[in-house]
Amino acid sequence: TGSTIYRQVTELETGSTIYRQVTELETGSTIYRQVTELETRSTIYRQVTELETGEFQPFRWRIA
Repeated sequence: TGSTIYRQVTELETGSTIYRQVTELETGSTIYRQVTELETRSTIYRQVTELETGEFQPFRWRIA
């Protein structure tokens, strides 16, 4: 049985900055994921929150 991913993307673009919020619900292994991105000309700030089968993964920041 394949998994189903429900994804909602909200974007706000102002000049050279993009604010993006992605909410995903994956039914195969029941993963709830929320991604918040702030993208400037040279830097992407990304915050990922995951909830998987009752286990909470703390906030993880990655600067790409």
